[in-house]
Amino acid sequence: MSAAADVDALRRLMLPPADGGVAVDWARVTESWGRAFPPDYVRFMQVYGPGAVQNHLSIDEPEPKTSLSQARRDGMVVETANAEADWESEDKSPELEGTSPLLITWGVDATADLLCWDASGRDPASWPVLVYKRGDTRWRR
Repeated sequence: MSAAADVDALRRLMLPPADGGVAVDWARVTESWGRAFPPDYVRFMQVYGPGAVQNHLSIDEPEPKTSLSQARRDGMVVETANAEADWESEDKSPELEGTSPLLITWGVDATADLLCWDASGRDPASWPVLVYKRGDTRWRR
């Protein structure tokens, strides 16, 4: 299924906000992070924009990668820095032991679990999602 078809299927289950998605300078975001973002995320931002789903899952607004001092509080850049620090210090599931993913955080849930892409691969459509589950202090794919 294509990114558009995935988001269109989601639209049948979860109505987009009345004010729609958000305009993003994807060229600037891509240049600053050194890679394009997954097409389903791009489409999601066009239709829904950032925000919370059921007051549980917060989807981050894409932002250009900047220094932490210039980044938005609790935004994608800061949460990615948090994920990188947690990656270094916390346990991983067996399939992740010894790996060094390029993390980009795209979401956080109500229990402060981090949802990240492993952006190491060339094709953003195939990036796996890695989750840092604070309850058991473990990274999982």
